[in-house]
Amino acid sequence: LINPNSEHGQGDLFLKLFLKILKINDYKETDNWIITAETGRIDILIKRQNPHTVIVIENKSNFAIDQENQLYRYWHQEIYLPNLKQFGSKTVEKTTNNKNYRVIYLTPADWKIPSHHTQLKPKGYNTDLPNTMPIVPEIWVFNNQIVEWLSHSINQLNKENHRLREYIKQYIELWN
Repeated sequence: LINPNSEHGQGDLFLKLFLKILKINDYKETDNWIITAETGRIDILIKRQNPHTVIVIENKSNFAIDQENQLYRYWHQEIYLPNLKQFGSKTVEKTTNNKNYRVIYLTPADWKIPSHHTQLKPKGYNTDLPNTMPIVPEIWVFNNQIVEWLSHSINQLNKENHRLREYIKQYIELWN
């Protein structure tokens, strides 16, 4: 649903509402957002070049265990390395607590949180890097943030779009 180029026919409706929940309010129609799923082991990756924005979503809907250094590797690959040329030794500082760089841990229950070991620096990484991923993962629970997002979305859909409205309604019911 997040991908504006998907076959749902709603363009950027879902993406705009998703970004609004994240409080990324500088969305422009001319932004070139790239949304990928299951690429490079990242469940969902949302990116744009200007202003540089990266949202990594790790989906644990099936209560899967965390892989060793998983979130750290995703942070390093998608946030740290792309900014290294611009910020150099200040990359960690410039990308930490920056609303344009997010790691979302999507979970079916609020007790399922990221393990400590998934946020640790892998062996062999540069010793100058922090030992723990410097971005605190945001915990999103399906029956909270996803239901909120879909509830806002369904209200924006054309009343005649019965099929998509019904699909979203059923998904909301699943998680409530």
